[in-house]
Amino acid sequence: MIENQQAYIAPYVLALDVGTSSTRALLFDARGQGVTGIGSQKKYQLTTSHDGEASLDADILTEIVAATIDEVLHQMGTRASEVKAVALDTFWHSLVGVDVQNKALTPVITWEDTRPASMVQTLGEHLDEQKVHQRVGTRFHASYWPAKLTWLAREQKEVYGRVAQWISYGEYLHRMFLDKSVCSLSMASGTGMLNIRERAWDGELVQYLGIKDGQLPQLGDYKDGITGLTGAYQQRWPQLQKVTWFPALGDGAVANVGSGATTLGCWALTMGTSSAIRAIVEPEQVVPSMGLWLYLVDGKRAVVGGP
Repeated sequence: MIENQQAYIAPYVLALDVGTSSTRALLFDARGQGVTGIGSQKKYQLTTSHDGEASLDADILTEIVAATIDEVLHQMGTRASEVKAVALDTFWHSLVGVDVQNKALTPVITWEDTRPASMVQTLGEHLDEQKVHQRVGTRFHASYWPAKLTWLAREQKEVYGRVAQWISYGEYLHRMFLDKSVCSLSMASGTGMLNIRERAWDGELVQYLGIKDGQLPQLGDYKDGITGLTGAYQQRWPQLQKVTWFPALGDGAVANVGSGATTLGCWALTMGTSSAIRAIVEPEQVVPSMGLWLYLVDGKRAVVGGP
């Protein structure tokens, strides 16, 4: 139950954080104050192999996230009906291939997976990396979608050919819970496929990779929430049926926002499964050097930084 209820102001926001090694669910009140005594965290391990795999089973991970929601709603008791929004951040750079029924055909290929590293040179031989970097904010690297998709097309042709759409894990989670999703500009910018200046999928990369119409998800911004749980989850969480679920944002972006590093010249250093330093900037005012990356927080703000 919520302790010292007079200290918190309803309505509440349920916040989900899906990281590389664990997922958390926390509760915040109408002023953005964390609610003491309410929360859940569950750990898991990546599937790894000697050839560089670092992946997660999409459906197992989804059930783990769902279990944290179960715990928070149980802890809230009758006040669970006062949750009016669900916010979500996940690890950046993940890739999942789904079929027309949104069934995962691939595991969640995480940023740590190095198997696509052999494709980086191939990309560099066919595309001008510096020009691509200026448009999308990322270099060619195993973490990003161009290398991952090139590798999958070569090494897993049968699965690759069956994929109806390529999405990040945040979109997959919403499709399981809500049967629909919006890919935030923040999450899209972490794929290495988004033209940062145009806020649209990069035409040259789409053409080079042979991506068909409809194979990349619908883009939106952080405020483009969706409602309406699927049948199974509607029965599981009736308190959340009419609640707005906001698109997943990149964990690095919200790390800056959450730590208050949102003004020009204020840098945030994150130390976790990986480490990075980032500052929030206006994307139109920055052209990152080749050693840095530029991702979007939302339609107006970006984070520049490096590992």
